[in-house]
Amino acid sequence: MIYLDNNATTQPLPDVIEAMQPWWREHYGNPSSTHREGQRARFAVEAARRQVAALLGAAPGRIVFTSGGTESINLALRGLVLSPGRWRIVIGAADHAAVIGAAEARAAEGCEIVRAPVDADARLDRAAFAATLDERTALVSLTHVNPETGTIEEITELALQARGVGARVHVDAVQSAGKLGLSCGTWPIDFLSVSAHKLHGPKGVGALYVADRSALRALAAGGGQEGDLRCGTENVAGIVGFGVAAEHALRELSGNHARVAALTGELEARLVALVPGARAAGAGAPRVGNTTTIVFPGIDGEALLLLLSEAGLCTSAGSACGSGSLDPSPALLATGMSARDARGAVRFSLSRFTTTEEVENAVRIVREALARQLRQRSEARRTGDAETGKHRTVK
Repeated sequence: MIYLDNNATTQPLPDVIEAMQPWWREHYGNPSSTHREGQRARFAVEAARRQVAALLGAAPGRIVFTSGGTESINLALRGLVLSPGRWRIVIGAADHAAVIGAAEARAAEGCEIVRAPVDADARLDRAAFAATLDERTALVSLTHVNPETGTIEEITELALQARGVGARVHVDAVQSAGKLGLSCGTWPIDFLSVSAHKLHGPKGVGALYVADRSALRALAAGGGQEGDLRCGTENVAGIVGFGVAAEHALRELSGNHARVAALTGELEARLVALVPGARAAGAGAPRVGNTTTIVFPGIDGEALLLLLSEAGLCTSAGSACGSGSLDPSPALLATGMSARDARGAVRFSLSRFTTTEEVENAVRIVREALARQLRQRSEARRTGDAETGKHRTVK
C-alpha cells in the first residue's frame, strides 16, 4: 500500500504508540483523583500540555484538551460568549466542514453568518473580507492552511483587521500544526484549533488555544475539567500521545520538510504531465510542502479514486469529512472552479514516511488508472454508438 492521504490522517509515530501503552495497561488512574495513581495521571496530562503549548508557541495554561479538531472548532465558535450588539460571525467560503457546521449552529441561535469569498487559490479575497468587518462582527475564523489546496493564509494581516473592529479571532490550524511554525503568543488571535492525528499522533484528541477563558462557555456541563471548558474525564493515553507527537513535530519543523516538499513537487510535475490541461489547484499562492491537488479535466475523480485504491494507492477527492459525497468539492467550487473540473480533482498529501520509491510507483499507478478509465469510456461510447445504430436500422 502507498498512503498519500496524510491530510486525512497520519500514521502514528512508534514513540507515540509506545508512550501511550502504560496509560492503558498499568497507570489507569483518573487525573482528577487525589491518590498517587490519579496524580501520576495528572502529571502526565500537564507534561503533555507543556509539549503541545511549545508546538503552538503558547503558555501551557492556555491549552484546553479536546477530542479533536472538530470539537476544538466548535468550542471556539459555538462556545463564544457574545457581547451586546455583536452577532456576526465571519468564515471563509472554502473553510472545512467543521467550521461551516459550527457557524451554522450559531445561525440557528440568531447569529448572522457571513461566508467571505475566496480567490482562485482558496485564500480570502482581501477587499471582500474587509467589507465583512464592522462593529457588529463578533468573531472571524481564519483557515491557516486550506486542507484541499494546501494554500497558506496570512494570519497576522487578517487578524489585525478583525481586531481593529473589536472582533475576536479563531484560527483553524488543523492542517498547519507540525508543518508550519505557529505563534499563538505573538499572533493577534484569541483561539486556535489543532488535532493530534494530523501530525502523527492518536485519533480522538486535539486542543484549543484560548487566550481569554472568560470569552468562552463550555458546550457540556460536568466535572469542571480543563478549566471548566471541557468537562469529562481526560483521555490520558491520547493526551500523552499527543504530547509526544507535538514534541516530534516541533523538531521536524527544521528537519524533514524540505525533503517532503521536494517529493511533492516531483509528484505534482509528473502528474500534471499525464493529462492535457491538468493543473495543480492553488498553485498561484504559497502552499505547504506536503499537499498537491491535481485537477484532471474531463476525468471522473470518484471513479479514478476507486481504480487507484484497487491498485494500492490511497488518495482522496478532498477533505476527508466531505470526500464521501459524490458532489464536487464545495471548497474548490468556491474558488470559481467549474463543477466539471472539480469532479476531476484528486488530492495527494505526503508525510515524513513517504519515500522516493513510493512517489515513483504512485505516478505509475495514476498513469495506468487514467489509461484504464479513458479506455473504459471509449468502449462505452462505442457500445452506445452501436446500440444507437441498431435502433436506427430497426426503424
